[in-house]
Amino acid sequence: MKALNWVLLVILLSSLVACKQSKTKQGLVDKATELESAGIVLDPAGFQKSIQGKETDLYKLSNANGMEVYVTNYGAVIVAILTPDREGNMDDIALGYNDVERYGMDGDPNFGAVVGRYGNRIDGGKFTLDGKTYELPINEANNNNQLHGGKKGFGELVWDVEAVSENSIQLSLH
Repeated sequence: MKALNWVLLVILLSSLVACKQSKTKQGLVDKATELESAGIVLDPAGFQKSIQGKETDLYKLSNANGMEVYVTNYGAVIVAILTPDREGNMDDIALGYNDVERYGMDGDPNFGAVVGRYGNRIDGGKFTLDGKTYELPINEANNNNQLHGGKKGFGELVWDVEAVSENSIQLSLH
């Protein structure tokens, strides 16, 4: 199977124009980040797990305007987007969890995850193309649909970290 190569580009308005060096080694978060004004605690230990035989971690992207984006390589999930308001108070504008194990669990609404293969639902888990009907696994049981690419979507896989800088991360699936 051909390697799927995805680049997660975090482009958030024009605020990422002036970037500064992250205070973490190659983007890795090395200590608990507590932002009282945003009401969240991100402890890298909650993201440093072995899942599917691969190591997961938490990465920080930042810029000179004070914006920070936290990403884990499990599901290429955007865990948190911290941005200052007009008074400089930090707030998290993304929905996410404080540890990697909550992602991908039954009932997880896929907060921050990459939508895989396609977005939205395939009604009844089947479609017809060129006269041939294809049946797909149902993963939205309540509505009898296939949602976002199947039982094991891209948001439930551990991605390989190819490159990290202060303001970008490149993730891939092989």
